[in-house]
Amino acid sequence: CMSTGSGKTVQREDNTTVYRRVVEKSYRLKLKWARSLLHEVNSKFPTFPFTMRALDSNRHKLGLTECISHGLLQPYPVYWEAEGEFVAQIKLTALIMPTGTVRITPADGEYIDISKIKSEH
Repeated sequence: CMSTGSGKTVQREDNTTVYRRVVEKSYRLKLKWARSLLHEVNSKFPTFPFTMRALDSNRHKLGLTECISHGLLQPYPVYWEAEGEFVAQIKLTALIMPTGTVRITPADGEYIDISKIKSEH
């Protein structure tokens, strides 16, 4: 996590809008809206993070708490800094190979040519 301020960011989960489905967990949900939310997440975003804005209905927020409390959805925390400062968090996927480390999903949006990677397997 990087910031333009002092570098001391604080996590706040109260304004989180980005979540990820935890596919290893299962639970029989009781609320109708929680079941509806989980069904839509499983069909549209089975393994990737998603934002609540991408869902069809605002009523899914009613079932969000049950899904989180039973570990079916993982919230991505929001990082805060002093007022007027910017915070950025960059995530990428890398391959650790005998010849070195290769980024396969770089932050700048340019994807590498996979044919240039040689594997032992």
